Amino acid sequence: MTAKIDVPDSAAYSGTPMAAKKKAAKFSEMIAIRVLPEDYERLDVLAERLPFVSRHALARAALKIGLSALEDDPKRLLDEEMVTTPARKRAPMGRGRG
Repeated sequence: MTAKIDVPDSAAYSGTPMAAKKKAAKFSEMIAIRVLPEDYERLDVLAERLPFVSRHALARAALKIGLSALEDDPKRLLDEEMVTTPARKRAPMGRGRG
């Protein structure tokens, strides 16, 4: 089953390079993660199906959607095979650098 994807009308987007730079400026934090080859392949397949969206934008959307799902039901994390190591105390991301 293929989900219907709603694409906003072109009035919501400006195709100019300056508009793209302004949008990109909002993303100031960086995260690097390792993923399973299967998940990377899923991202590539989805990127091929949605050529108007970058793979990076898809990954950001997946992270945001996934975080919302976990906030709604943290028990879902226990159903996944993603958690293989216990959490360790971390410094807040993006704060106190330099």
